[in-house]
Amino acid sequence: MNTRYESFRQQVSALLEARGWAWYDLARTIEVSTGRMSHIANSEEHLSTDVIERIAAAFGVPPEHFDLYILMSLLGLGHDYPELIDLGRDLMVARKSFRDTAAITRRRISRIQRAS
Repeated sequence: MNTRYESFRQQVSALLEARGWAWYDLARTIEVSTGRMSHIANSEEHLSTDVIERIAAAFGVPPEHFDLYILMSLLGLGHDYPELIDLGRDLMVARKSFRDTAAITRRRISRIQRAS
């Protein structure tokens, strides 16, 4: 498990503990199967923007509560194009929402891939 994901897992675990919840409770709250939650908790899949937003909403925090680099990595956006993390950070500083930041970054990746 990479350290970025472990940090996300630790952040979610702290929020779960504060609520007295288990991962099962989070799965039920965000309406994913316990099997899928197990994959999420064990870093066996990238998360969609929607799932990250539902996790944040379950705890009453914005998606930006989680570190940007972690979120971009979970979305699968940071692995092949680490230079785009700076773009994402700039967009967040400019008050773009997490969803907008992810969408803009995905479009930039598409342009880079088409140009290659």
